[in-house]
Formats: sequence, C-alpha cells, structure tokens
Amino acid sequence: MKPKENDKQYSRLFTLLLGMNIYFHKKHAEWYLIISLTGIVVIINILFFPEYPGFLDIKPHPLWIVILPIATGFGFRAGVLSGLSSSLVCLFFGWHQSQSTNLLDLIHIFKEPNIWGHFLLFIGGGCIIGEVREVKNRKQKEMHLEYIDLQEGFQQLTKAYDQLSEVKKEVDTRVTGRETTLLKLYQAEQSLKSLRERDVYPAVIQILKDFISVEACSIYRLYGNQLQMVAKLDDELSRIQLRRKGFSLMKKAIKTKETVNFFNHPGIIISAPFMDENDNVIGLLNVERVPPLKMNPQTVRMTTLIAQQCSAALKNATAYEETQKHHITDDITGALTFEYFKQRLDEELQRSRRYKYTFCLLTFEIIDFTSFHKSVRADLRLALCAIIFENIRGVDLLFLDAQPERFILFLPNTPYVGAKIVKSRIGEYIDSFDFKPYPKTQESLKIKIEILEYSEQLNGYDDVFKS
Repeated sequence: MKPKENDKQYSRLFTLLLGMNIYFHKKHAEWYLIISLTGIVVIINILFFPEYPGFLDIKPHPLWIVILPIATGFGFRAGVLSGLSSSLVCLFFGWHQSQSTNLLDLIHIFKEPNIWGHFLLFIGGGCIIGEVREVKNRKQKEMHLEYIDLQEGFQQLTKAYDQLSEVKKEVDTRVTGRETTLLKLYQAEQSLKSLRERDVYPAVIQILKDFISVEACSIYRLYGNQLQMVAKLDDELSRIQLRRKGFSLMKKAIKTKETVNFFNHPGIIISAPFMDENDNVIGLLNVERVPPLKMNPQTVRMTTLIAQQCSAALKNATAYEETQKHHITDDITGALTFEYFKQRLDEELQRSRRYKYTFCLLTFEIIDFTSFHKSVRADLRLALCAIIFENIRGVDLLFLDAQPERFILFLPNTPYVGAKIVKSRIGEYIDSFDFKPYPKTQESLKIKIEILEYSEQLNGYDDVFKS
C-alpha cells in the first residue's frame, strides 16, 4: 500500500477514534477509557514503531495495557468491550499490512492464526478478568449492603440503648425517690418512738413538713375545757396560746372525733383529733396553711394518719412515764429516784416519831454545775455517785434530787457524829481524785456537803434545803 494511502487510512482511523472519544467522553466512562488507551497505543505504534504495524509480532501484545486495567476496573462488560476493541485494532492493522483494498479480504485475514489468536486471547482475557472483577464487585456490593444493614441495626440498637438509658434514669430516679421516701418514713417512725411526750410534738411537725409540705400548723393539748398550744410551725402567724374548748372548727373535731377540713377558712383549714387509749380526745393537730396544690382530700387523709400516729406515740410516752413513776432506780446513775425519796422521807419521818429513832441526811451539791458542758455534767454526776457508793454501807440510800446538781444520802439509825465521819471520809475521797473540770480555771471540783439530822421540826422535803 502506498504511503499516501497509508496516511489516508491512518487519518481515518485517528478520526474514528477521536470521534468516538468525544462521543463517549461524558456518557460512558469505560468506553471513554477504552478508546483513549487504544488510541494512545495506536499513536505510539504509528509514530515510534512503524516497522511493527499493530504490534502483531510483539509478545506480550501492548494492547493488554488497555484490556487489563479496563477489565479489572469496570468488570465483565468493559472487559469484553476492551478485548473486542483491541481485536478490531489488530484486525485493522492486519488488513492494512496485507495491502488489500477490498473489505471482503478481512475474512481471509481473520483466518490467519496471528489475527484470530489475538482475537480469542483479547476477548477471552477480557471476559475472564472482567468476570473476576464482577464477582468481586458483587461480593463488595453484598458486603456494602450488609454493612448498611449492620449500620441500620447499630443505629436501632443505639436508639434502643438511649431509650433504655432514659428508662433506667427514670427508674433510678423513682427508686431514689422511693428510697428517700422510705428513709423519711423510717426516720419519722423512729422520731415518733420517743418515750418523752415533749419530743413527740416536734417530730409530728417535721412529718407534716416532709409529707404534706405544710407552711403553718399547730398542736393543741386538751386539758379539761381548755386547749393549750404545745407546738407550732411559722412563728409569724398569730395564734391564741389558750383556747376555749368550743372554738369553731376545733369544737367540731372534738365533738365528732373525726378530721374536719374547710379549705376556704381564713385560719385553721384542717383539724384532726388524736385520742387516748379510752378513745377520748386529748388534743388536736391543726393545719393552717398549705400550698394550693395540696388543698385536696389526700392531704386530709394524710393529716388523719399522722394524727393517729401521734396518738400512738403519746400513748407509748404516757405509758413509759407512768412506768417510770413506779420505777424507783435511775438507770444511768444507779441512785434512787426523787419521787421515791419524797415517799421514803415521809415514811421515815413517821417511823422516827413513832419509834423514837434518829437518822441523818447528807446533801451533795456540785458548785457551778451549769457552767459545764452537758457531757461533762453527766460524767460528774456518774463520778460523784460512784464515789458515794464506794464509801457507804449497804443500808444507806442515795437519792436523786429535783435539781440535777444535787444528791441526797439517807443514813438510817445514824446520829450527827456518825454522819460527820461519813462526810469527812467522802470529802477526802473526792479531794484525792483532784478533779479539775472547770473550763477557765485550774481549780479543783467544788462539792458542797451538808448534814441534816432528824428533828421534830423536819416535816418534809421542803425543810431539807431551808437555809
């Protein structure tokens, strides 16, 4: 084939490749790359290796540079197309090398081993490599779908976890609230177990504050026909210390023995009675001001329950006080009680007048007792009782006095001289300990000891500490 005809054919080939490249530039990326890479190989062949048209005799063939990356990158279809395009290029150069101008000669050219061998290898290689890529793409797609499913599952689990966390917080809050409520209930129950009546009333006031949120309340005890206030909340609210029994809302509560409420009342809005063991009204629990949201039947029921608990606590305290009256020994010091001393003194005075026998009383008083701290006072009382018990006979009796700093020692069948010996012995024993409990000085403990001998003028306790 002549050079001019070669240039003409090459020109047509370049024009075809360029036109296809422009056409597929924005539509099909794989076609664009196939044509571009094929065109580059063809240009290199024509410009730099014209003696090897189509690289038909080069092993391995350079057009594999087109097939391998395209098939590997885009899959089966791209592999087939790249193999087909490379085969067509080889067929074109084989036709061009035969210097034939008849297109029908392409059939004979295709039968040549050099041509159909490349055709089969290019298309077969593109198919195999492309299919490998397709398998990988399908697997990758499946993994991607699985990843999306897992991500959605993870998001759902995260959402469920967040919801469970919120529920847990709510449950924890409720549990904490219930624990707090139970703790308050336990503390309230313990505070009502006091065996002293005066300690019950502040505990009831505190329960009203904790469980009903009262802002003002009062407790009255009924003595005869009069109500006496024994505890209150909100000192700024003016109240009558003593009320007559027939006073308005409280009169109705006493008469009916039931809780009475009147939320529009300007003063007491709830009045709940508490009874003794004979079901007699002994006092009233009055609620005078609560938050607006607490003005409901639940508050009335709670007030009734608290009044019932107050009744039970007062019954226990009253029973304890009655028991203590019959209990003649103090549990802390071991000394006999003051009530028993007054009873025993009257008995001994009658016996002395009748049988003409004598006795003496030794009184012990701790000087400046009120200047000490409460814990120090208790220790001093215990120490003094222990010293006295150490230095007396089995028939001698040590009593508490109405004043906490004083004790009374009863010495039966003991004249003044014997009592003076006992006084001297106990005084020396106290001095030997050298107590120095005064906070601001280094002085020893001062205890005043007096002797009182029986006489006809001694008529009772009031005469013991007469000057």
